[in-house]
Amino acid sequence: MAKQNSISFNGIIREIDARQFRPIYFLYGNEPYYIDKLSDYFEEKVLTEEEKEFNHTLLYGKDITASDIVNNARQYPSFAEYRLTIVREAQEVRDWEAMLMYLKNPLPQSIVVICYKKEKIDARLKVFKEIEKVGLMFQSTKLYDNQIPGWITDYAKSKGFAIDGRSAMILTEFLGNDLMKITNEIDKLAIIMRQRNLTTITPELIEENIGFSKDYNNFELINAIITGEVLKANRIIKYFAANPSDNSIAATTATLFKFFADLMAYQASPNEFISTMHLNPYSKRIQELGIAAKRYSPGRTLYVIEQLRDLDARFKGFNRGNASNMDLLKETIYKIMH
Repeated sequence: MAKQNSISFNGIIREIDARQFRPIYFLYGNEPYYIDKLSDYFEEKVLTEEEKEFNHTLLYGKDITASDIVNNARQYPSFAEYRLTIVREAQEVRDWEAMLMYLKNPLPQSIVVICYKKEKIDARLKVFKEIEKVGLMFQSTKLYDNQIPGWITDYAKSKGFAIDGRSAMILTEFLGNDLMKITNEIDKLAIIMRQRNLTTITPELIEENIGFSKDYNNFELINAIITGEVLKANRIIKYFAANPSDNSIAATTATLFKFFADLMAYQASPNEFISTMHLNPYSKRIQELGIAAKRYSPGRTLYVIEQLRDLDARFKGFNRGNASNMDLLKETIYKIMH
């Protein structure tokens, strides 16, 4: 989740819209989506197209030093209210302490936006404390997997569309927690939906336009396992075998392992699990875990996790014999369900 003490991503957007600028913004973290969005918004909103010719500088960390950032920051704007300097790939810059003198008295008419795509900064450096005093330190961190479906729902809503819970889960499984990839796919769907005058993103729409099967995927495989539908599980595995380029066995194993690891935590203390994972007690995920808890005892859940660990080891070459990856997966699913 993107954050910075008392101001959020949306809070920064509101400040930009109100033209309430700080002399320096240090955007950092392992989630590039918010960093890129803010950087683009500064480029779009601070200067007019005419003003950009003389007042907008784009620097790249691998080509510069912190002294180069300072030299640009000290320049007054020409025929404009502000001068904008954006530093991309700032994680490549090493001599940050060279900015200390400038930060003692930054130029109010100069806005510096530093994009540092790395999870951590060296908190021992005084320069970052000084930036926080005169500007803004903003951290953008990756969402937890269980937060992605809700994020997808909110993003679709911001585009003027609804999305059902199953579709949000399908997109989560297919696209992971890469927010940029998710927004790109939803934006593509939005274009199609406007053309067809549709209002809701459905599994059928996803299958048709993103190439992800609504019936044969890891999400449906888990559903088949926890409801005891052996025939359905076998059909899904057979589909995976026929479409190996679209179905990673490693991803299937990881997805199954995560579900049963969650199930073990849920069985130990449902309320604590829901609270720790910040889940809605009535969410689809909790409903699935409730169904699974009725079919699998804690001891059986542990057995499943051991089987999935063994499967991962066999994928990597330990005691696998001549069996194919799909044969190994099929054998493990049989053990889980019987």
